[in-house]
Amino acid sequence: MASGFVAALGWLPREFDRPPEPGALRDGYLIKLQAETKLLILDTMVEAYDSNERAINEKLGSFRSAAVVFGVAVFLIGISAISEIIW
Repeated sequence: MASGFVAALGWLPREFDRPPEPGALRDGYLIKLQAETKLLILDTMVEAYDSNERAINEKLGSFRSAAVVFGVAVFLIGISAISEIIW
């Protein structure tokens, strides 16, 4: 049950940044120089990747924790089954 709860926390939706947004590109960069526009777009994408990495690591951490809790639960069930057979 604990691993299911931890996995559910990892399954919760997160907000991801998905640049570049076409509307913002059209409105903000249409009259700017091409080199300046490319640099601003790349800077925006680098910032988005950095912020998305945190959200992805949170999700992976939850699933790893759930896997560890699940493994411990399976191990304990195995130990209790063996002890039940022996005694």
